[in-house]
Amino acid sequence: MEDKPNVPASIIEAAKDRFLHYGYAKTTIAEIAKDCGMSPGNLYRYFPGKIDIAEAMGREAISEGAASLAADAEEGATASEKLRIFLMLILERTTSGSHPDRKLFEVIHILISHRPDFAQWRRSLHQNIVQHIIQEGVDSGEFAVADAGLAAKRVLCATSKYSYPELYTKEPLEVLKAELEGLINLLLRALSVPEGPESCAGENGTSSDTAASARTTRH
Repeated sequence: MEDKPNVPASIIEAAKDRFLHYGYAKTTIAEIAKDCGMSPGNLYRYFPGKIDIAEAMGREAISEGAASLAADAEEGATASEKLRIFLMLILERTTSGSHPDRKLFEVIHILISHRPDFAQWRRSLHQNIVQHIIQEGVDSGEFAVADAGLAAKRVLCATSKYSYPELYTKEPLEVLKAELEGLINLLLRALSVPEGPESCAGENGTSSDTAASARTTRH
């Protein structure tokens, strides 16, 4: 196997079989290496550690999941409907009780908790989809925002509790769905209101939002 060009892919596949059958914690590098017909030392030439193999597997799974989310969201007739579908599906598909494979779900949880770059990369995939939907709404006259990218960041920030919700809360799925439904209604109303001249003053929206909040408090 060592001479084949797809050794990393073979390692990922062997690890995936182990992770999904035994779980991440009960899988060792030695076992993965044995399944691949190589020594642990040779495996380390391709991946520094078990979590690096898990991350490669997780990126494949998340990429496929994001593509599926985007495709399903396109079933909406309007940008508002597409955004609602997308955000609700994230909640449903990242709640363990609804996840088709509990052990894969656990691996993704570990990566989000221990690999900030992985969490940010996943967020960027979702942000690109939300930005596309918002820009579509702007182009059709449905939304009135000056910067679709910034608006997408704000939407994901506001709904972060509902993305892998078990990292934040123990509330049941039905309660979370009701909460998210109400939040989406608020966000859609906000997206339809023309922004003021200070809305996009800060690069990440923080400065202008904070200033506006301070002015409101004083008054």
